Amino acid sequence: MTSDNTKPWLRAEIAQWLREGIISDEQAQRLLERYPSTPEPVEYGGGKGVFASLGVLVFGMGVMLLFAYNWAEMHRYAKLGSIFFGVALSHGLAALIKDPRVSSSLHLLGTMLFGAGIWLIAQVYHFSAHYPDGFLLWAMAALLMAWVLPSLSQCLLGCALLTLWSAVEVLEFNVLHFWALAVLLLLQLPWAYWQRSPLALTVVLMLLALALLVNSWHLQEGAALLHACLLAAMYLCAEHFSPRMSWSGCGSVFRRVGLPLWLALMLIFSFADAANIVVQLDGQTGAAAPLTWSMLFVLGAAWLWVLLDKSLRPRSPIQIAECALLLLPLLVLAAISGGVHKVGMIMTAANLSVLAYGVLFIVRGTSSLDRRQLVLGCGLIVLLVGLRFTDLFESLLARAGVFLLLGVLLFLAGLRYSRQKQRRLQEQRHV
Repeated sequence: MTSDNTKPWLRAEIAQWLREGIISDEQAQRLLERYPSTPEPVEYGGGKGVFASLGVLVFGMGVMLLFAYNWAEMHRYAKLGSIFFGVALSHGLAALIKDPRVSSSLHLLGTMLFGAGIWLIAQVYHFSAHYPDGFLLWAMAALLMAWVLPSLSQCLLGCALLTLWSAVEVLEFNVLHFWALAVLLLLQLPWAYWQRSPLALTVVLMLLALALLVNSWHLQEGAALLHACLLAAMYLCAEHFSPRMSWSGCGSVFRRVGLPLWLALMLIFSFADAANIVVQLDGQTGAAAPLTWSMLFVLGAAWLWVLLDKSLRPRSPIQIAECALLLLPLLVLAAISGGVHKVGMIMTAANLSVLAYGVLFIVRGTSSLDRRQLVLGCGLIVLLVGLRFTDLFESLLARAGVFLLLGVLLFLAGLRYSRQKQRRLQEQRHV
């Protein structure tokens, strides 16, 4: 399927074929009809759209500061007129200008001025409303523009404002606020999928985790760590469903967000203090129990589907090992939520998970000659050994033995990578 970004290339090639007499006019028309374009936000085309959006954001901030400097001396109607005129002018010029990048940037400026207008109008009329609602109204306007245009910059702005709205409600007013999670799940995940935007999907997944952390932390500290762990496992599980989706590339995005979050949480759970916080959770009657068990149920059903469906089931030994590395800590966390209070179980599962992931990265990196995987695996094992240097290996003899084993492992990893590289070069010479 060809997008708007590749359509000019196709037209240029067809025009060249027409000039050379390779195809006729009728054949050229059929070729253009055979490869229709798909809607895609114009910002994806390269750095121009990004710099244009950044320029608009800076310009919008300058306009706000300029008005703020003279705001006290302006008449009330002049203030209102300036606000409405700025918003209408930005969106009006955006509708008239043909260049999609400039048009999108002006629409973004209009949304910025709309947000500034919310607070300025509240100041003019001395509204004493619940001020986080201003962030919600601003976010809804940006998300609406994201769907109407469509626009990546509007989507990112709306998601950021939505997460800010939820965080302010929780941190300032001590009110649980899961509405932001619902909007991100029901509105912006479909938008990112519809637009095939890796950046939008990445931002939505990261902000979804942030909003969940803030709200769960308000319930219980341990609940925030537990829910983040379950969410990361959901992301990694979603990667396995990508072959069934029309946009198969979304699987790599889920992995790119989920795996660092999962490994970071495993490293946190490898410490006794963090494991003890989770153990103190009341999985049966605590405030976080309904959400915890709901996430466990959804995650368990999804993994069961993956394991039972032949087209989704892991096949290679590395894929099977990765699934096992996910299921082991999850089973331990499910047991903790069910009332089994053992700190050592969490710490052991977390340490083994990080260690095994490091070995898997080394195996994958040396097998496919992927230097990044190899460096990541070696770095992960070195980090784990460094963290356990003070709280696990107390005697000097144990520390010396661990460092000897670590050195041997790194040497063998480098040796295997070198041999695989030489073998690949020899195969290429024979071919």
